[in-house]
Amino acid sequence: MTAMTIDEDKGKRWSIIAIVRKRKFFCCSVTDSVDLFGSLIEPLEEWYGYSERVISLAFLFFVAGSITSSYLSSICIQKIGVQYFIMSMTVLYCTGALIDAFRPPVFPAYVFGVYLLGVGTGSMQTSATVVLSHFEDGPLMSLIYANMALGSVLSPFVIGAFLQHDIDWRHNFWIIVGFSVLLIFFSWFVFRDFETHDTSKDDYTFREKLAVLLPSGKLWVGLLAETGLLVCMDSTTQWLAPYLNAHKGLSNGLPQYVLTSLWGGILLGRLSLAHVSAKIGKRRSSFGMYIIICALMAGLWKVEGIAGIVVLTLLIGFFFGPLMPNTLSSATECWPRELRNAATSIVMATSLFGSLLGPFCLSQAADATTLAIYPPVIIVECFITAIIVSFTYITKPKKTLEKGDLEESPRSLTSTEIGTEFNPSPKLKTSAAI
Repeated sequence: MTAMTIDEDKGKRWSIIAIVRKRKFFCCSVTDSVDLFGSLIEPLEEWYGYSERVISLAFLFFVAGSITSSYLSSICIQKIGVQYFIMSMTVLYCTGALIDAFRPPVFPAYVFGVYLLGVGTGSMQTSATVVLSHFEDGPLMSLIYANMALGSVLSPFVIGAFLQHDIDWRHNFWIIVGFSVLLIFFSWFVFRDFETHDTSKDDYTFREKLAVLLPSGKLWVGLLAETGLLVCMDSTTQWLAPYLNAHKGLSNGLPQYVLTSLWGGILLGRLSLAHVSAKIGKRRSSFGMYIIICALMAGLWKVEGIAGIVVLTLLIGFFFGPLMPNTLSSATECWPRELRNAATSIVMATSLFGSLLGPFCLSQAADATTLAIYPPVIIVECFITAIIVSFTYITKPKKTLEKGDLEESPRSLTSTEIGTEFNPSPKLKTSAAI
């Protein structure tokens, strides 16, 4: 059977959207790294007998797995196709959950299971974004990413209920196993004979695609914008509760509920501002949202009442909401479809370092001084990222990458053709192996 692309097989459009929504919701509701591993530290300390510092190393392996799989996603999709890549990564994801569901007696086995969970999570997020980027639908990315916020809202309540009722921590992973089996089943049917673009016309190797992407200033601006966003968002979400506890006098679980209102605001923002961003332009709207967040964070810095804190936190999340899908689409949709898989992998994998460096640097600065620096640091991060975002834009890309685009040419390709003023290098050998 001939493989069908998104343009040729319109009947699969809503099936693909549905499975991607399910993957994004599942990925982020059950395995949100901060909520899941942070909530399990205490029971894992009791089970393995290690300190909090040792147990928390599992989070680093989770992120390492996500980075690894995100970088390899484009190569694997090109080699084995979307269907088999998604299914194989979901199997690895299920395997990692299965290892931890049996409560392994040795800590390294648990860490290995967490690493496989990271591999599966990174590949699922990257593949979902790759598929969505080919629809070229402005609000669609924001609406799908709303599932991530919904998962982050629900995850603390699910894990908290388990801990409150003394349910064994390993049952968290049995939920993941159950969803993984369903995803493998649905992926087999939905992505069967499916390609993101006409691969019969795409005989370029991944190395040749990198030769087009890496010299592009637009790719690096998009990558920096996505990295800056993750620095801002992860620093905000991971240190909001400790800041409220230390400097706003909130205790007895109130900071955690305020954090939930932040994710609730992100969910509402992605649902309600998706069409607004598409109408006025993603660069313009993103720049304005960063400036508004700076003002709201300054208000949070000064306000003392619980009502004001909750309202400001909700509004901060509301304007943070559309920034993730806006930035991702700005960095990937300006490329021809043959290059989007590679561009998405590079942007998503490299920007994950922002998730590590942002909160880590803030923690080091807070240890050296005080956590009172939290609001001004976030304000500075958002302002710098807003400046970076002002250099990004989306153009109408060429539908396909033509043979001459990778060969020596007397002219440079225009930004409306491949999203960058790329000066082609001497003729590349299309037969070269990766």
